[in-house]
Amino acid sequence: MLNSLPADDVRTKTERVIKPVTGLLDDENKKIRTDYEDTTRKVFIKANEYLAALPAS
Repeated sequence: MLNSLPADDVRTKTERVIKPVTGLLDDENKKIRTDYEDTTRKVFIKANEYLAALPAS
């Protein structure tokens, strides 16, 4: 089942100006930026190892 809120957001937010940041994905949001490939791979490997070590339920 999928429902949507009748408002734009849960909380009201004041207008603000934010500085641009470089994200994990490239400018087309399709691939991980080359600068972050190794670190991201290591994060996923560690997460996979952690989850694999959990007892089966």
